[in-house]
Amino acid sequence: MGVEPTRASSAPPHTGFEDRGRHRTTTTPTRILQHPTPPSSWWYNGPVSAVVRPYVPGDREAVFRIAADTAYFGDPVEQFLPDRQFLLDVFVSYYLDCEPDHTWVADVDGEVAGYLTGSTGGAAAAAGQLRTGLRASARLMGGRYRLGAVGRGHLRCTVLAKVRGEYPSVDERAYPAHLHVNLAPAARGLSLGRRLVEACLGQMAQLGVPGLHLNTTNLNAAAVRLYEKMGFELLARSRTRLWEPHMPGVEVFHLAYGRRITEADLSYVSAWAPAPADGTLGGAT
Repeated sequence: MGVEPTRASSAPPHTGFEDRGRHRTTTTPTRILQHPTPPSSWWYNGPVSAVVRPYVPGDREAVFRIAADTAYFGDPVEQFLPDRQFLLDVFVSYYLDCEPDHTWVADVDGEVAGYLTGSTGGAAAAAGQLRTGLRASARLMGGRYRLGAVGRGHLRCTVLAKVRGEYPSVDERAYPAHLHVNLAPAARGLSLGRRLVEACLGQMAQLGVPGLHLNTTNLNAAAVRLYEKMGFELLARSRTRLWEPHMPGVEVFHLAYGRRITEADLSYVSAWAPAPADGTLGGAT
């Protein structure tokens, strides 16, 4: 499922599976869900061992690698941003540093091959991402990143896209939380994208979050099909010229999807369980 996601703010198309967005709301969940201690075997073990589990700090480098290796519609970020550390500092590090409890990873044969970063949204999250962005901006001004002409050109295009209103917005009072899913090739075709989203939905339901949003593009057809199948609705779309320098003649639309969270989503929490003893597929399917 590797194509590309985008954000509601001025983000590159983080790819691989998908997505996240900006967050501004005054509604903040009051309960904090602690991840259960993962058992030695989650969900199922078959010819390929595929596991979804909570993120731990030791996963950080693998998450960074997947994010950068698939950021350009499934290809490495260097296609549009020569210094991958800039992308990681701006668009990934916040989630691992400030909301690691809302991050999930997918293991394939014992190796991290995908992840979901999530946020409950709210004023605190918005302030945290702003601080993260300002720190990266200060490093950029101080010459810490080597963007080159290609990277500087992409930043200019990003600013122009924002000014032109090419990033669709959502009602973040109704959909305060957001997510971003990204899968490496080894994790595709194993239903791990869906399971990562289910884990997030179950967790957000436990936290009492009313809704969840994400952003992608029309080029991410596999992800779009999955989100719609899982009950996400298209909230807004906007044609963007952001990628014209890299893909002349290709029409790209930024898409914003949202899903209300209900008590029924608590059923996904039961999927966080060991595999059945007979080795068949357990948990949510």
